[in-house]
Amino acid sequence: MVAILAAVALLVTDYRTSRLHTLRSIMSLATHPLQLLASLPGDSISVMSETVFSYAELKKENSHLKETQLINDAKLLKLEALEKENTRLRVLLENSFRLGEQVLVAELLSVKLDPYEHTVVVNKGTRFGVHAEQPVLDANGIVGQVIRALPSSSEVMLITDPDHAIPVEVNRNGLRTIAFGTGQQNRLQLPFLAKNADIVPGDLLVTSGLGGVFPAGYPVAVVDKFETRPDKSFANIYATPKAQLETSREFLIVWSESNPVFLDSKNAPQKTIQPNPSMMPPSPFATFYFLMTLSVAMVMRIMDLFPGLAEFNPDWIALVLIYWCIALPERFGVFTAFTVGLFTDVLTSHLLGQNALIYALFSYFSISQHRRLRQFPVPQQCVFVLFCLSCGQILVFGMQSMQAANHLPLSSWYPVLTGTLAWPLVFLVLRAIRVLTRIS
Repeated sequence: MVAILAAVALLVTDYRTSRLHTLRSIMSLATHPLQLLASLPGDSISVMSETVFSYAELKKENSHLKETQLINDAKLLKLEALEKENTRLRVLLENSFRLGEQVLVAELLSVKLDPYEHTVVVNKGTRFGVHAEQPVLDANGIVGQVIRALPSSSEVMLITDPDHAIPVEVNRNGLRTIAFGTGQQNRLQLPFLAKNADIVPGDLLVTSGLGGVFPAGYPVAVVDKFETRPDKSFANIYATPKAQLETSREFLIVWSESNPVFLDSKNAPQKTIQPNPSMMPPSPFATFYFLMTLSVAMVMRIMDLFPGLAEFNPDWIALVLIYWCIALPERFGVFTAFTVGLFTDVLTSHLLGQNALIYALFSYFSISQHRRLRQFPVPQQCVFVLFCLSCGQILVFGMQSMQAANHLPLSSWYPVLTGTLAWPLVFLVLRAIRVLTRIS
């Protein structure tokens, strides 16, 4: 009960305030190696594919790049003259002119697998001066903005996220409006323009600079659909983002923080977290194998094991916790599951307390019925696992409904079904580890 109340308190606190940012930052240091490990296979494949290019292809590409560079150099000569002319005109108008924003290059670390939230994690954090509400771009246009900065990484909300909005203007005539994410890949919506608005398919949308988050003049999207209805005052206008949201791996974080960030931490106070001896299992071997299996489950949770089928990825962490709570309830209890849930919240960018509450309930159910479950055959245990995962999915939906009006789509039950089907495999693997290592 204490763990459940603590999880609820953390959920409310993290949703309404930013007081838990320090705790999330500290815990992210422990989960950052798992994020790197999850992205290692994809990065390794990418590096290997780059090294197998033939000499002829590289020579041809080099020749093409030289020609492109020569053309761009010629264009830059004209652009420099136009920029100077524009500067003189702005001085005459007594307006300030910024020659450009300072930027920081960041690389993609992981993609959040939640189909209803469009967020990614990049490998630059507060150690490099990154902070919330910084704009993020790629070589083609606006990607999104930083929503949470941790010491070693940052979470970026894409402009297609249903909770994202960006002030834009039509580059052709300066018509200002707001572009909202639709939750669909490569699709934005402009809901606040009248049917007679001067906007047509093919118009380029750029940032207007209003709101103080996104600098003015950066490409955002291109209008591709304009529909009107006789019974509606506003038109249905959709646009395609200019940024390559699905394929870009390098991003530019626009630098808006003027204070320098010193990376020297010699003078910083050293904080250590002392473990609670009463919470430590008596067997170091049991602890080691528990942490090993849990780390593998965390990596599998955030790793795109089956490209294009991310919504079918089960909650491996929950399955591992259920097994250990049934097998060794005297060593791995509710507070262990609560702690694992907190680290999972940091790893998956959820509200602090969401997975902690769910895993604490899973642990309570498993421990209270562990004697009976040990006697059940694996198919009957699958029914218990189906019950736990279904309850967890209903809790997740309830938490999301409190943040925004939502419906429970059929695809949200896919991880529940695949997790139930994966239970026999998880049970056999973990049981084999227990037998081989003689943990009891």
